[in-house]
Amino acid sequence: MRWVFGEAYKNLRGSDVDLLTQLQRAKQAGVDLPRLFACCGYDDFILEQSRAFARQCSENEIPLKYVEGPGDHEWSYWDRMIREVLDWLPRTAS
Repeated sequence: MRWVFGEAYKNLRGSDVDLLTQLQRAKQAGVDLPRLFACCGYDDFILEQSRAFARQCSENEIPLKYVEGPGDHEWSYWDRMIREVLDWLPRTAS
């Protein structure tokens, strides 16, 4: 994330562009949060951030299915994982 945002990265946590902050605010406002799905490869450069996000979602009771597996931050991993995402999605509207 630092290479994307540069020095501004240190100011992102808790800001309007911080995904976890947005989820916490929505939950506190009583918004019915959608179920979320996230996956990350063991060799992905954002693995630790993904694990931290999954842990924070769990601690804040934010619905998240988190999956890790062999792979990197690349299309071959995402192509494999899209099957799991599609199986996870509800088949009918609720």
